[in-house]
Amino acid sequence: GDGEAAGPLGDRLASKDWKERKAAYEELLRMWDGVYEPGDPSFAEFDWALDKMVKDANASAMEAGLAVITMYAEKCGNAPSKTELLVPLIIEKGLGARPGTAAAAEGALLKLMEADTPHAALALIYEKGLASKKPKIPPVCAGLYGKALAAFGAPAMPVRELLAGGRLRAMFEHGSAGVRAAAQALYVDLVRWVGEAPLRPVFDGLKSAQQKA
Repeated sequence: GDGEAAGPLGDRLASKDWKERKAAYEELLRMWDGVYEPGDPSFAEFDWALDKMVKDANASAMEAGLAVITMYAEKCGNAPSKTELLVPLIIEKGLGARPGTAAAAEGALLKLMEADTPHAALALIYEKGLASKKPKIPPVCAGLYGKALAAFGAPAMPVRELLAGGRLRAMFEHGSAGVRAAAQALYVDLVRWVGEAPLRPVFDGLKSAQQKA
């Protein structure tokens, strides 16, 4: 009947039936919710399924999968090793999806940053997200810089890459109005953390029209 799982969890995680996959994702979520040891063997046993969850063709199953990834990032000591694999997929598949899924994708990205340092994830968010051709994605990615700053503070942020490395300036000059608005908000928040002087060169280099924006 309903809720009665048949067969090994590994097989059900890879089932061709999305309802069975979703139920397996939810079962894995409950399993990891009850794990308190960062090196628990169940992480290595099932982490092969994480990228497949993000690529799940069914929106409802994929959203359940993003919750599993968030839990994995919170509980598993090895989570930072998955940043490179998972972040670009979450950007591409999750951030442009329906609102609930996009919010779950943002939560997963922030949790992966927390598991490691935000640097690696934010570099990927900048490289892959701001260059995305899907119009919804670049503004959300620019906004994630502000959310990461609020969550982790400037000492944890790639401030040098944002300023000297040109990331903030590129956001100000981006073709998307949403990205430019996020850059403006990020600028204001960074001033609170590091003062105006380090940000001056970015501001001076911008077109005067943008300074008045």
